[in-house]
Amino acid sequence: MTTTVSATDFQKKFGLFHDRAQREPVMIMKHSRVSVVMIGIEEYERLKRSERRAYRIRDMPEDLVEAIATAEIPPEHRVDETSD
Repeated sequence: MTTTVSATDFQKKFGLFHDRAQREPVMIMKHSRVSVVMIGIEEYERLKRSERRAYRIRDMPEDLVEAIATAEIPPEHRVDETSD
């Protein structure tokens, strides 16, 4: 479940929404649209751990390019292209 609150109500009842954010996201609306989401530290840390780095091809580190170029598909995941 998610709680949605106006920025004004959020300011007035910060403690309530601070506690609620430990259990569920609190979406804060400003000018009739969600502008900020408050989450607990555990959820933030979980999201940070799962963060992936995306590169444009021209900006990829050379060691990553080499790792991709030499990668092989494990035998158990290979598709036999001659079986059609």
